[in-house]
Amino acid sequence: MNVKKGVRKEEETVQGLERRNISLKALYIVYDADGTVAGEVLYLLRKWFGKGHCAACDITHGNKKVKPEWTTLQTTGFLGVPLFNIHRDEMDSKLRAVVNTTLPCVAGETDDSRYFLLLRPDDLESCLGELPKLQEKIIEALQNCGFQVSESQVCSENGSYGESAPLGSKDSRCEQDAVVPSKSNSTGSQLC
Repeated sequence: MNVKKGVRKEEETVQGLERRNISLKALYIVYDADGTVAGEVLYLLRKWFGKGHCAACDITHGNKKVKPEWTTLQTTGFLGVPLFNIHRDEMDSKLRAVVNTTLPCVAGETDDSRYFLLLRPDDLESCLGELPKLQEKIIEALQNCGFQVSESQVCSENGSYGESAPLGSKDSRCEQDAVVPSKSNSTGSQLC
């Protein structure tokens, strides 16, 4: 049997009579700012005058530019799925309906094109601008949503997550083994 690689969960359908596997298709970090030039300027002014900031921006950007570790993570992917960063004015209507006004946030998309809210603004704020903390929170939230994340998907290089070595291992390989679907539909998170 050829099992599709990735982050997966088993979901009950039709009043619990049928179960199907759901795979994570993508992750989206959504900024609390518009992607236009005017939106970027307004955000910078708001931040400069102490009228607010975007915790997602603090994680992905340093002083005046994108953090290299964020670029690396986007290039290699995270947990075997693409990782996108988008502005609030760049969301499609389906994602906007799920996110609503909960910005900044992290949302997931399943292989059947359904979105779900994974991390809220306070979750991103608690990362204190650190990418490894964001990665830990994403993994924890996915597990709370019933997704099975195998240790071979969670990779570490010098304490940060990436595609280079399994968590807690010095090995430079990161196997993308099949993920065992959840045996029960977790209700640990209200976000999923």
